[in-house]
Amino acid sequence: MPATATWPSWRDIPMTFIAQLNLADVAPHDTDQRLPHEGVLSFFYASQQPWGDKADDLGAAVVRHFTPEGGPLVPHPVPAIPDELEVSCNDAGMVCALSDAGWRHHFVLQQFALRFSHFISEPDSYDSLEMLMLELPEAEGDALFNFQCSDAFTDRWRDPSDQILGQAYRLQNDMRTDCADVFNPIRGTQARDWQLLLQLLDDGSGAFGFAMVYFWIHSDDLARHCFDNVLVGKQCD
Repeated sequence: MPATATWPSWRDIPMTFIAQLNLADVAPHDTDQRLPHEGVLSFFYASQQPWGDKADDLGAAVVRHFTPEGGPLVPHPVPAIPDELEVSCNDAGMVCALSDAGWRHHFVLQQFALRFSHFISEPDSYDSLEMLMLELPEAEGDALFNFQCSDAFTDRWRDPSDQILGQAYRLQNDMRTDCADVFNPIRGTQARDWQLLLQLLDDGSGAFGFAMVYFWIHSDDLARHCFDNVLVGKQCD
């Protein structure tokens, strides 16, 4: 982050620095020109790992767009955590001290390099909100449904991946509905207004345990390249 940037927190806990995208690397694959093409997008997720389906979870995702005008990027240390600080995790009744060594992996992650490629993502079921939003003629909808029943589709569906934009690989319910419900008290929205910004897979070897974490953005905000009101969702298989 730039030297003047501050590490975000949620409920007094430093957030997990989960991903950073160099937008110049993403640009050749952004065929619809939906993202800015300079600077980086930095993604933070609350270390308490809320599911994101409650109004109380607002603020559990932070996305910052750092541009060259903001100065060079420099490493930032993870903020110190008070020894006495405790937290309830995922509403599961578990309470632990964040100073415990075993808990630090929740917000200090192993680094991996990213490689980008372009592919077409598909809605995940015939009656999903994503399918309804496509408003396909009946014949085209039937053709897509038949494709989803094919080996080519099911092979891809058994191998989810990290993804920017497109149709979410959801493990449970439709999170667009959750986004609308969570955000409606602030600004009236509908489920169809929300767009996947980023999804990240944890195969069990990282901090989130056989889960997927999703960052969602309102379509109007995406068009304006405004990342101030991104929502997060977490789902487990």
